[in-house]
Amino acid sequence: MLNDCVWALHIARNGPPLIRNDGTPAAREIATFTLGALLDDSTPMPDDIIGLRVLTPGGMLVLGGAPKVGKSDLVIRWLVHMAAGVPFLGFTPPRPLRVFYLQAEIQYHYLRERMQQIGLPTDVLSAARDNLVVTPKLQLLLDAGGSALVAQAIQQAFPAEPVDILCIDPIRNLFDGGPGGGGENDNASMMFFLKDRVEVLSDHVNPDCGIILIHHTKKLSKHQVKEDPFLALSGASALRGFYTSGLILHRPDEDSTQRRLEVELRNGPALPAKLIDKIGGRWVEINPMNERLVRAEVGAKHDAERVRKNSSSSACSTRRRGAASSTRLPSSPKPSRILGAWAGEPSSTTGSAFWPPRARSSSSEGPPPCASAWPRSGASTAISVSRECCSPRAAKPSTPTRARLRPS
Repeated sequence: MLNDCVWALHIARNGPPLIRNDGTPAAREIATFTLGALLDDSTPMPDDIIGLRVLTPGGMLVLGGAPKVGKSDLVIRWLVHMAAGVPFLGFTPPRPLRVFYLQAEIQYHYLRERMQQIGLPTDVLSAARDNLVVTPKLQLLLDAGGSALVAQAIQQAFPAEPVDILCIDPIRNLFDGGPGGGGENDNASMMFFLKDRVEVLSDHVNPDCGIILIHHTKKLSKHQVKEDPFLALSGASALRGFYTSGLILHRPDEDSTQRRLEVELRNGPALPAKLIDKIGGRWVEINPMNERLVRAEVGAKHDAERVRKNSSSSACSTRRRGAASSTRLPSSPKPSRILGAWAGEPSSTTGSAFWPPRARSSSSEGPPPCASAWPRSGASTAISVSRECCSPRAAKPSTPTRARLRPS
C-alpha cells in the first residue's frame, strides 16, 4: 500500500513512466511454422479494421498527399465514418471503431469550426460522437516523453475498451529521429521512428490496433506519377518498405477539382485507383468509365472550347430575341409580294426584284385600295399589298415604268 502511494506521488510530480525500447530482446521464443502446419490451419481470418484489407489488425497505413490537396479534410471525414461504422468511399468498417486522432496542424478553435461545418448526416455524427477523440495542435515530439503522454491520453479516452485506430497527422510535425538526430530523409532515423516510437506506442495501448500515418509528398512530373505514384512520398524510402497499405491523393489535372486516390496493399489483392471529388460538401466517388484514357489534355481543351462556343451562341441568341421583340412592327395582313415604295417616297427596297409600281401623276393621288398602310413621309418601309392586287388577274399598267425617286 505504501509503495502504491509513493508511486502515485512520483507520477504526480514527474509525469507518467517513459515508453521506450531499450534494445534488449524480449524473453520469449521465436515462433516457427512448417509448411504443413500453414496448409492445415483452417481457422477463420481476423476481421479487417477497414476492408477490404485496407487496414488490418496490427497493420500500418500511410496516406500521402501534397499540401492543399484536401488531405486533412478527407482524413477527418474518413475517421468520422469509421467511428460511426459507416462505409466511406468504398472503405468499410466491421463495426463502429474507437479512433484516436493525434493531429498537430489545426488549432482548437479552427478544429472546432471545421467539425461543426462538416455537413454529415445527423445519424453519422451521433454514432461517432463518443468514438472519435481528437487532439488540438500539439507542441511536442513523439519521443520517449511525448509517447508516454500520448499513451496516457489514449488510455484515459478509452478506459474500458482498447483503441482500434491510432492516426498520427502528420509525421513531419511529430518526427523523432533518435539519438543521431537525423531527419525524415534519413533511412536509419525513419526506421527508428517507426519501430522505436510508433510501434512501441502501439504495443503499449493495443498491439492489434491499426495505425494511420499522414505524410506529405514531393513534386514529381506527371509521367513519374503515372508510372509509380508512391515514389512521391516525401522522405526516406524505408517508409514504403515498412507499411502494409499505402494511399496517395493527388490531382491529375491542376485545373480540375477531381482527385485520384491510388491504393497499394501488401496484405490483400490490388485495388483499382479511385477517382473522387468533393461535391456539395461531401466526398463522392466518380465513375471511372467517364474518364478519358488517351489524350486527356487535348480532350479537356476541346471540351472547354465547346462550352465557350455554346455559351457565346446562347448569349447572341438571347440578345437577338430581345432586340427583335423591342423593334417589332404592328401586325399586317400577310403579303404575297412586296412592292417598292410609291413614287415620291424614298425607299431602299425598290429594285428590279419587285413588281414595278405605277408612277404617281400627282401628289394628290392616293394609294391603291389594296394597300394595308400608307407609309409616312420619310419612311423606308415597303407597303404590304393583298393577294388580289398582286394576282395575275389584276390590271397591270399599260406602260410599266419605274418611278425615279427623289429624296424628300
